[in-house]
Amino acid sequence: MLLRILKMIGVGDEILARLDQAVLAFQRPGLFWVGLALLLPAGWFIIRRQRRNLATASPALRAALDVTRLAVLTVLVVALAGPYLRIDYAIEKRPVVALVFDGSESMQLPAGPFLGNHEADALARAAFAQQPSGKDAPASKRAEQRNALERMTRAGLVQTIVSAGRKEFLEPMSRRFEVRA
Repeated sequence: MLLRILKMIGVGDEILARLDQAVLAFQRPGLFWVGLALLLPAGWFIIRRQRRNLATASPALRAALDVTRLAVLTVLVVALAGPYLRIDYAIEKRPVVALVFDGSESMQLPAGPFLGNHEADALARAAFAQQPSGKDAPASKRAEQRNALERMTRAGLVQTIVSAGRKEFLEPMSRRFEVRA
């Protein structure tokens, strides 16, 4: 029954498997112990007051009322103490980083023309990271790279940039995160 309730509220299977390691703890343990200590005098007061005020009632009825009031008081003390189940377990899951690539028809359009040399140089540096590119490349190499960029589709350009930046971008990220493309 408890397992079913925990599943309904969204507790994961990893935690349910370790439910036997759960320890009852309180958010306010001081309040719990003071409340338990005060239950004894409060119970004595409740029983005496019931005997005096309900002298004509049967002893069984008075006992039922005493037990009910003490149970409600006990539940109140426990609820105010803030009980919870503590399981000391570290979940070893890396966060997921998903790279989403657009697969629409517009990605099959040409990547160019580019507005200026600055934009084309920046894309050439990103796409052709292993080769001298941008302002560092000779003029003939820059013209060749610009022509290659303009012949690429948008999807091809994205794939080229991501694969060229694998070492600087994807590999460091994959050490900390689970990367999905």
